[in-house]
Amino acid sequence: MKKHLLFVDEDHGHRDLVTYVFELAGYRVTTSDNGFGTLSQLLRDDYPHVIIVGDLSPMPETSLMLVNDVKVEFAGLRLPIVMLSTQAASTDQTMGLAAGADRYITKPFSTSSLL
Repeated sequence: MKKHLLFVDEDHGHRDLVTYVFELAGYRVTTSDNGFGTLSQLLRDDYPHVIIVGDLSPMPETSLMLVNDVKVEFAGLRLPIVMLSTQAASTDQTMGLAAGADRYITKPFSTSSLL
């Protein structure tokens, strides 16, 4: 059985790139352009092995809220969450990790840093 990755990002190009990289690495990839309703549904029906949360509008805090919601609502699953963000300041990284992300990667990124 392939590992399942859930990638949530509003940018279609980033979704395509991450899908391509992880499918080549043998993952099954599910993507979404928004975090709230879609993520909740996917998590209830088909638990991923890892979640990557990219940038979501209308503001960077939206991604932080999503990470926190997943960590709280699905705490028993211990799902690893990676934030992939354009917000590169050290305070942004600190807030991402404090929200519950296990790793914080800034855009632009190298595909090898994701694997």
